Amino acid sequence: EMSILFIPYLVSYLYYSLKEKNNKLNSLLDKKEIWDNKPYTHVDEVFNFCDEKGRLKLSILLANVYYLASADNYVNIYYMDNGHLFHYMLRNNLKDMEEKLSNKGFCRSHRSYIVNMQKIKMISKEKEGLFINFDNEEVAPLPVSKTYSEQIVDKFATSE
Repeated sequence: EMSILFIPYLVSYLYYSLKEKNNKLNSLLDKKEIWDNKPYTHVDEVFNFCDEKGRLKLSILLANVYYLASADNYVNIYYMDNGHLFHYMLRNNLKDMEEKLSNKGFCRSHRSYIVNMQKIKMISKEKEGLFINFDNEEVAPLPVSKTYSEQIVDKFATSE
């Protein structure tokens, strides 16, 4: 007898509970559309670095990468992890990396370097030429060659 009286209450509880969950889900989906429509920034992107044979060697958030430096047939990828600068040596060439990263906020600054434009704090002119200073003291300044100086200064001046 008692359980028969309980059934309508249980059904109405389940109905309203389901309705509330549905409303929460719809409000989350509305917010998701806002997230999906925000302008694209490479900072959120994970990039897969592959060697010359196309084998995946390193996946990393582009926001953590400061620069790439060539060393003969290798590229050193300099990145921050837990507040410390690390590098990963990848068998590949800088030209190949430049093609893959040029539309992701990276720019060639020297025959030996590709830099993350969003990590540059300032570009200084010394008697030896232009130097890139990064937004982290642990990352040493890099030289800018005459070949790439105009391109780097223009991109730095127009970046947000």
